[in-house]
Amino acid sequence: MHRRGKLKKLREAAAHWVAAKPRTARGDNEIADDLIAFGVSQERVDEIVNDDEDADDDDLFPVLPDNVEIVAAFIDISTQWRTSFSGITGLDYNAIESLYRMKKKKIKKRILNGILVMEKAVLNELAQRNP
Repeated sequence: MHRRGKLKKLREAAAHWVAAKPRTARGDNEIADDLIAFGVSQERVDEIVNDDEDADDDDLFPVLPDNVEIVAAFIDISTQWRTSFSGITGLDYNAIESLYRMKKKKIKKRILNGILVMEKAVLNELAQRNP
């Protein structure tokens, strides 16, 4: 698949994340639940977060294999939004950097670029929902 197709799928994944129904965590690992909601296979979720929970097939969103790490990183940092009185304004990059440093992980350029694509898609989706 071409780069544009992969980016389109990331934008669609971000829009799906915005539209997803609030869910109650099924255990201690909300990242696994979120990945499953995006349609990531249980086997791949286990590889990413070492969690063995089963997924429901409701509201699944297919994630391209090339985008799984990006979507997982996006979900991992999904609590790091800057907000104002008008709502979400964007991701807090200082908090993201700090989070990765605390986890002793380096964020790859490809992952960061994908997060930026998803962030923009979320902001566009929210702007369309709240004109």
